[in-house]
Amino acid sequence: MSTIVEFMGLPGSGKSALARLLLAESKRSGSCAWLPNDAALVRCLRRRNDGVLRNALKKLPPPAWESLFGSRHTLAELTRFAGSHPALFAFVFEVLNRRPMPLDWRTCILHAFFKKAAERLLMDEFLSSGEKVFVEEGFAMGVFTLLDGLSGPPNEEDVQRYCRHMPVPQAVIWVDVDPAQCAARLKKRIELPLLWAGCSAAALLDRLSDGRRCLEIAASEIGARNIPVARISNPDGRLDGVWPSAWQWVLSGMASGSVSL
Repeated sequence: MSTIVEFMGLPGSGKSALARLLLAESKRSGSCAWLPNDAALVRCLRRRNDGVLRNALKKLPPPAWESLFGSRHTLAELTRFAGSHPALFAFVFEVLNRRPMPLDWRTCILHAFFKKAAERLLMDEFLSSGEKVFVEEGFAMGVFTLLDGLSGPPNEEDVQRYCRHMPVPQAVIWVDVDPAQCAARLKKRIELPLLWAGCSAAALLDRLSDGRRCLEIAASEIGARNIPVARISNPDGRLDGVWPSAWQWVLSGMASGSVSL
């Protein structure tokens, strides 16, 4: 069985930066070869049987074949995943149908979930025992994508229902940062995510505060499913004093229960 560790945290919390640091340390130390999500996906697509000709083409670099029969062509995987997780998809559509929303919002959210579903099915089917993956935007983060700000402050029962239905990873790393710090970092970006485009500074902070509460409930519920959760604070955004303890936690086998690093 492969090992999947997912990250979750507010936008601007440092999830991607921490993942890059842990991957770099994995490569430098040679202690265990962790893969980023995109590399794991390419590996799975190469192992999937797409016929003699396509299988031969997949020996070339991914840009030569990915658009022809790569991650865009995962309808079979999405169908199998949906068939085995009907309660999850029923809940997603229930939430999306609670109030009217722009079509591009609905499309954005569904695309995120369909992508997560296809990628998770590929990894479950084609990764080998001992292979290890860091996933920045997995189903643990999906609770934020679905529930933050779409129907007011997060409802604890909704978060718990989502976490009960989602496929669990082997562990979760939660980068927990004060919403005001994340808001300040997001202001430096060229543009905000689609669902937050046009938010005033006050509205953005409210959304981030609601989102942090959503992730807090999710961390508790995921931990209740016996999934190890490491809660990491990153107040200054530099991660200098954060990533070594996170790496040691990963090396130690990710102790069960919730821990603060």
